[in-house]
Amino acid sequence: MLINKELYLIQWIIIALTLSLLLLFDTVLIQISIIGSLFYFTWKLSPKRYPKLGIEISKINATCVVFGFLIYFAWIIRENHVGFSIFLMNQVLFHMGEMLHVAFYKFNLLKWGSYLINHSFGYNLAISFSISEYFVESYFFNKNYQTLILIGVLCTLVGHIFRIGAFISAKQSFHHQVQSKKASDHILITTGIYKFSRHPSYFGFFIYSLGQQIILQNPISFIAYIPVLYKFFIQRIYLEEYYLYQFFGRAYQDYSENTPVLIPFIEYYLRF
Repeated sequence: MLINKELYLIQWIIIALTLSLLLLFDTVLIQISIIGSLFYFTWKLSPKRYPKLGIEISKINATCVVFGFLIYFAWIIRENHVGFSIFLMNQVLFHMGEMLHVAFYKFNLLKWGSYLINHSFGYNLAISFSISEYFVESYFFNKNYQTLILIGVLCTLVGHIFRIGAFISAKQSFHHQVQSKKASDHILITTGIYKFSRHPSYFGFFIYSLGQQIILQNPISFIAYIPVLYKFFIQRIYLEEYYLYQFFGRAYQDYSENTPVLIPFIEYYLRF
């Protein structure tokens, strides 16, 4: 566990170092040199520290340089694009949260893909569309309504708490993919954040995704996300619960009857 925590801490140090240096030196050429140097050193030195991880640790730590730059970029545009600034910082926190689970509890599976940045074509398309919508609409309309931004921030905060809370509560029993066979370390988790939702990571992602669109004040993306998210989670939860009933029997039935998913109205659709 010590090496896991060290590796994850180093990622945050790289992010903080990148951000600090970019804030300290505001000359573009120097900033380009800083980013280039950090890329080089993280790429070259990381495998020497963690030789078993090879090129994967190079890609992981180099990505942290990008995260540091994104936070810096969010900072410098905050006055004119406060919503997009918060959106960027939320994205960094979301992907670092995904890495936390693997780094701490599934270290043998650690890879660049653990960030879930390249989760799927649909995910990348949704993110790209929402960013495009924001900037197109920003040209014509004011998108800095503080009340909406505050509501969105609260939604994403709840999302982070539930999703990261699911990783911490479930530990090794959490899986990013639905498991059709019960692993030896797979146990039924009903404590921690699982006391409030039987699928806290799904509820967390659901409210986080919609919260991001509220922050961006994207009406088209907000409306479009709802049926897409519902379709995905209805299918996913239905399949996952089918296997959970097989794994844990009566114990899961009692737990599911007394613990909601929390995604609005989804319990109704899961009956069919």
